[in-house]
Amino acid sequence: MTSAAAEAEELAITAARAADEKKADDTIVLAVGDLLSITDYFVVCSASNRRLVRTIVEEIEEQVGVLVERKPLRLEGLSEG
Repeated sequence: MTSAAAEAEELAITAARAADEKKADDTIVLAVGDLLSITDYFVVCSASNRRLVRTIVEEIEEQVGVLVERKPLRLEGLSEG
């Protein structure tokens, strides 16, 4: 595994753990690097209400930011809750 691939995996696992810490439901990490050229992993989870979704997103951004000192490039589904 290359260092970039290892970093991507570590970021995905960090995001998933952060979501779980904030009580996200059905958290899953999907390895999609062989199918898509835009990313290696998707982290997908759900929550019971919009407030909890926002809390989960903020925790993921904070923990990923600590790990690599940057924010995620894109978030999907936040506006829909």
